[in-house]
Amino acid sequence: MSRTTTLFSGLALSAAMLVVAGCGSSGDAPDNDVQAKIKKNLAKLSAEDRALVEKQKICPVEGTPLGSMDVPIKVPEVLWNGQPVFICCDGCRNKLLDDRDKYLEKLGGK
Repeated sequence: MSRTTTLFSGLALSAAMLVVAGCGSSGDAPDNDVQAKIKKNLAKLSAEDRALVEKQKICPVEGTPLGSMDVPIKVPEVLWNGQPVFICCDGCRNKLLDDRDKYLEKLGGK
């Protein structure tokens, strides 16, 4: 195998691992293990925040189910239907803050 082929194979594998690892993964229906992780992470929220997350369902930036990565993060400076928006990870915060309208539209309104 040539160096170039090895390099491209390594890059492709790295990119695939990033997509599977978290931010950037698809918003497909979660399997049972992911459902259990979501339930565990949402249980760490207050009852009020848990209700908001269950209503919002997805991270507006990545489209991933809230709680599938870790405990959802509240972004109180961005409101959706008069309530704070939640994101899947801290990496999504600046994207949300920089283009609120774009991401709120993904949630179905402002």
